Amino acid sequence: MNYDQLLEEWEQSRENFLDFMIHVCGLPVDSKTYKDLDRTINNIEDIKKWGEFFDGDIENITATTESFLTFGQREAI
Repeated sequence: MNYDQLLEEWEQSRENFLDFMIHVCGLPVDSKTYKDLDRTINNIEDIKKWGEFFDGDIENITATTESFLTFGQREAI
């Protein structure tokens, strides 16, 4: 999938979402944030929940992911 497609279709599958993180956001696959996303994003519903915290700024991927994870932990209680 090319860059423009990822911009349009990042929310449509787990694979697109993780590719978006790597190729559009520049998130290294060996980063804690990527590993957290790989571990916790399992389906489109998870992507939608993550997206509720995303402000559209790719500089905020780590903060968005931390908020998403914190929310998930609260939901599990």
